[in-house]
Amino acid sequence: MALSAATAISIHSQTLSPIQAVPAALQQLREHGLRCLVLTNQTRIASGELDEKALVASLLALGVDDVFVCPHPAVVGCNCRKPHLGLFRQASMRYAFTAQEAVVIGDSNQADMGLALAAGCLGLHVATGRNEPASGLPGIIEQPDFAAATNWVLTHYGSPI
Repeated sequence: MALSAATAISIHSQTLSPIQAVPAALQQLREHGLRCLVLTNQTRIASGELDEKALVASLLALGVDDVFVCPHPAVVGCNCRKPHLGLFRQASMRYAFTAQEAVVIGDSNQADMGLALAAGCLGLHVATGRNEPASGLPGIIEQPDFAAATNWVLTHYGSPI
C-alpha cells in the first residue's frame, strides 16, 4: 500500500497534523497484514519551509511502516519525483513487492494517480487533501476519503495482496 503524505496528514508550514480517521484506518490495514508506505513529493523541504525529519517522524507516528521522500523541486527533473517511478522502485526493492501487489492511495491526479498508472498498479484517488475532481482515468477508482479507500481495499483484498 503506497500512500501520499497529503492523504494522511495536513501540512501547513511546519505544522503537521493527522487527517481525521487516518490513524484508525492505517491500524486497520496493518491488522490485516498490509504494509503501509508513504511516497511523497515535498518541495518545501528544499526551500527550508518543511523539516524532512519532522515530516517522517509525524508519518511514522501515525502508524505507517516507512516513508520515501522526494525533496526536490519539479524543475530539478529527478527520477524520484512522482509520477516518476524512483520512489516506487526504492520502496519495492526495500520491501520486495511487485506492482500487481501494490495499491496507490492519493489525492493528486497528476502525481499519485500518474504514479499508479506508470507503475502498473491499482490507484485509489481520494477527494481529501487537494480536493481534486475525479480523474476520469482508466484503472483509477474514486473514493471520498482515506477511510473509504481503506474499506475498499479490505473488501476487495482483505488480506495481504
